[in-house]
Amino acid sequence: MTSSAHHSRIFDLEPTNRNALEVRNLSIHYGNRIAVDRIQTALPLGSLTALIGPNGGGKSSLMKALLGLLPTQGHIHFQHSLENTTAYL
Repeated sequence: MTSSAHHSRIFDLEPTNRNALEVRNLSIHYGNRIAVDRIQTALPLGSLTALIGPNGGGKSSLMKALLGLLPTQGHIHFQHSLENTTAYL
């Protein structure tokens, strides 16, 4: 990953029947600028996950997109609803 490309990459994980989160071909754009480019991942229930990367790499954009605060292209699926859930960014 290069900081000049402004792309975030997440390691592909094998999907299971018990994923807390599944993301497929997720992209986030700010005008012509690509913040996140076609990422895919599956996070198993009960797993501990860290999102790391350089400044401008799309980490905050990804978190905002997962919360529905940014428009996206692709698929985001949570095993359980986030309604009535407290979270901090």
